[in-house]
Amino acid sequence: MIALYARQSVDKKDSISIEAQIQAGQRIAGDNLYKIYDNDKGFSGKNTDRPDYKRLVTDIKNGTINKVIVFKIDRISRSIVDFADIIQLFEKHKVEFVSVTENFDTSTPMGRAMLYIIMIFAQLERETIQERVRHNFYERMKVGIGKSGRPPFGFIKVPAVILGKNTKILQSKEDETELVKQIYYTYANTDITLHKLKVKLTQESDLKPFFTDTFLNCLLRNPIYVKANADVYTYLKSKGAIIENDIEDFVGTNGCFAYANAKERTTQRFTDLHKTHIAIQPHEGIIDSDTWLKCNYRLDKNKAFKNSGTGNYIWLAGLMKCAYCGYSVFATGNKPTTLKSPTEMYINCRGRRKHICYERTKAFTTTFIENLVSEMILEYLNQQKDVKLLEKEKKTNNKLDSLKNELSIIKMKIKNLMNSIADGNEILSKYANEKIKEFDIEQERLNAEITKEVMNSKEDDRLKNVDKDYIINNWVDLGFDDKKNIAKLVIKEIVVSNEGIDVEFF
Repeated sequence: MIALYARQSVDKKDSISIEAQIQAGQRIAGDNLYKIYDNDKGFSGKNTDRPDYKRLVTDIKNGTINKVIVFKIDRISRSIVDFADIIQLFEKHKVEFVSVTENFDTSTPMGRAMLYIIMIFAQLERETIQERVRHNFYERMKVGIGKSGRPPFGFIKVPAVILGKNTKILQSKEDETELVKQIYYTYANTDITLHKLKVKLTQESDLKPFFTDTFLNCLLRNPIYVKANADVYTYLKSKGAIIENDIEDFVGTNGCFAYANAKERTTQRFTDLHKTHIAIQPHEGIIDSDTWLKCNYRLDKNKAFKNSGTGNYIWLAGLMKCAYCGYSVFATGNKPTTLKSPTEMYINCRGRRKHICYERTKAFTTTFIENLVSEMILEYLNQQKDVKLLEKEKKTNNKLDSLKNELSIIKMKIKNLMNSIADGNEILSKYANEKIKEFDIEQERLNAEITKEVMNSKEDDRLKNVDKDYIINNWVDLGFDDKKNIAKLVIKEIVVSNEGIDVEFF
């Protein structure tokens, strides 16, 4: 059946009446069966919110209409975007479309060509609108206007006027703020894990928000809480963030807002900040920068050692990490090259599995890694004094652990500052160089204290039942577990990159 659709917004001397539109359509329809849709008088063609148009769409979807005739294209729609959607509906249900005065008929090659041209301009209009909306969103976020949704834990929203616009900004919520501070200071100044912290808070807190490992990780990572200063700027910059403010704006009072386009947002929120925008916000932060950074450096350090060393496919499990993302490296059966061996296993990093690490492009087999490390272990043992290999009886030394943790944080800070210098910002480079000199002095002090603490340590040494000569002479015949235990005794970590591996011994 043919549909004759007519519409007239208002009666004007120079506008064609609905009756005349229907008569023109009847001439095209001829003797074919048709149905008239003419009750949209007074409705605008700017949108599709019209009763008879909706009735027409329903009939098309029900399969009762196979052709639609209008007097002019703008009778069915004045919006090129809406019209493109209408044509897609017609194509889906195999409905022909005819415009009487414009000789537009999708059953002909020329009519279909016109359709494609219209669709191209419709897509251009859509993308232009999307880009304008996105740009406007980013500009509003930069000054703290228009953040919708539920406020982060620890905050409430209060009315405010920014750049002459009524909006809402964040303000600390007293009872929740105290809990946020407790979470940060506990994690920063003890060796408690996120899981144990979750259990502790669940047992002790009356507020009981959504205490999960993920909730705590996001809370500790979120820059909304920090009183952001220049150190925070360099840290966020090193994580790949697009920072909207200059370093001079990071004065140590206000929090930051992290936002990204939904399609560009990474799965690791607040961890991988590539394509994430950071902007100073009007609200005052809750956590001082040193505590916030201490928590984040600790989280950065922890992510590299999620592998517990219980793997059964490579005796180096728990010791390897990726040079690019810092996550642990493990054995996998996935073969990333076309030269696939039926028996070989390869190594991969958890960063690649999380879809945030693509820098390492060279594939290594577990056999290659094990053989290379075996040679290094034997060379290392040959260089040691002729004494039996010692296995330390583990004994807690809180001061030594604390010093090592401080040293690890200092090294991370230096690394981030070195990365920030590459940004090319003259002020940032000057600031970074000054801070690196300070950290170098602090690093020397910590190394001296660690050496002193080790020398004074009262740890008990327990002799292993074999000495280094036995290991060297019988390495090939040693079992999987023996090699794993020996590797843990002599190797601190193995860093894997495209160039190969870098082994750090104790």
